[in-house]
Amino acid sequence: NNIPINQQPLKLEPWTEPGAKSDKTDGVSISDILKFHKAWALLNDPHNPLFSIVGGAFQHRNELVIQAQSTYQRLVEISETEALNFDVINLLAIDQNNTIDEAKQTALHNLFLPDFGGKLSLLQFVHTYDQVYMRSRIYRASFLNTTVLNDVLG
Repeated sequence: NNIPINQQPLKLEPWTEPGAKSDKTDGVSISDILKFHKAWALLNDPHNPLFSIVGGAFQHRNELVIQAQSTYQRLVEISETEALNFDVINLLAIDQNNTIDEAKQTALHNLFLPDFGGKLSLLQFVHTYDQVYMRSRIYRASFLNTTVLNDVLG
């Protein structure tokens, strides 16, 4: 190896380029556009229904955390238990026919991640809302940044 050190290629750890989540080549349907528009409207709504269970509009993450703690305490008081039973959250999965929507039930379970006994701690409850809040803010900022780039690149 007579190559000077500053000209030798760096040895980087293996990495795979991320792929696009969707490489649709058949175009976008009207339904896709309407779903996106509805999702975007939710992210820009100051009274976002994503957070309606814990009080609605939040300008800052700390406000959400405080309100989530308060909501958890009220739900525990109502259910008269030390930790929130996930069955209380599962009530959100009941549809208009008073039957459990299994897809919603599964989504709620995967979102809140109750323990094996079906209990949800204060920490887990607040953490879930915090994660959803952060993801929604990151998604919103990413979209706005993409829009700015598209405007610049024309």
